[in-house]
Amino acid sequence: MKQYLPLKPHKWGYKLFVLCGVKGYAYNFEIYTGNENNSLERQQMLEPDLGATGNVVVRLSRVIPRNEHHKLYFDNYYTSIPVMVYLEKLGKHTVGTFRRNRFPDIALMPEKEMLKKPRGTYDECLTVVDGVPITTVSWKDNKIVNVTSTYIGALEPTKVRRYDKKQKKNVDVEIPKIIEVYNKHMGGVDLMDSLIGRYRIIMRSKKWYIKIFYHLLDMTVVNSWLMYKKITGNTMPLAKFREHLSVTLMQSGIAKRGKGRPSGSFEIQENIKKKRTQTPSAPFNEIRRDCLEHWPNYEQQRRVCKMPKCKFQSFTKCSKCCVYLCYNNDRNCFVDFHCS
Repeated sequence: MKQYLPLKPHKWGYKLFVLCGVKGYAYNFEIYTGNENNSLERQQMLEPDLGATGNVVVRLSRVIPRNEHHKLYFDNYYTSIPVMVYLEKLGKHTVGTFRRNRFPDIALMPEKEMLKKPRGTYDECLTVVDGVPITTVSWKDNKIVNVTSTYIGALEPTKVRRYDKKQKKNVDVEIPKIIEVYNKHMGGVDLMDSLIGRYRIIMRSKKWYIKIFYHLLDMTVVNSWLMYKKITGNTMPLAKFREHLSVTLMQSGIAKRGKGRPSGSFEIQENIKKKRTQTPSAPFNEIRRDCLEHWPNYEQQRRVCKMPKCKFQSFTKCSKCCVYLCYNNDRNCFVDFHCS
């Protein structure tokens, strides 16, 4: 399963195919094993054989609803005419860069001739394959960029800033609409890899499946963080979110129990020097409200109640949250704190 990837920063590793959104959220993934993972499933779903890379795109895009005009963006490793035609018939639009040798009969300006043209020159060609219109565009930037799509073309071109070495200043260069859209939406997988690499789990193991497990765990944490920000609108940094998550998982379902037998001698307690201690912080809401092993313990010293807006002192301390709460006939902050 281990692959040699000469174009990657880490030359040896395990290859994963991932379907990501614009913000880096991973919707689906597949681990490369050297051959098609489940050819029988493809045959049962009546999917055509579109080649190794084409079948990967089809399998990953199964989670995308049909005929809802979702758009897929991929690079030239996956782009081919059969893939684009098949996905378009399912109501899934596509945009991708392509290699000229995969589009041999396309009527575009030859690359050698386009290289002689000024920067910003582009050529467009529209073809119809099996009833599906496909637009191909070649654009000259620092090098020739070839992009194809089943739903957008080069019309309504805009301007983009580029540095001109001859004039030694930034100039406006015309860019086709299809390439502008591709640059805007492509890069979700790279963003996800960047987020995972910031705080990756670093634990050495000789077992290959442990490394994959850690990577999938990192991917799950990044997905959770992106979903948390979208739902709550909270811009919590990823590092703080991982810390919050790890503390919550470590404390969830576990009650802290004191070691040894508590002393009942009043004289010994009188001789203990009083030390100034910091007020314990409130636990996370996931621990506070899990309704598991929160026991009221009686302490020798009383502290200020942790319940908001309560200024009384109490001898009762939660065994799990490690905070003092009122627990008497007049006030029951212990129950309110764990239920609110």
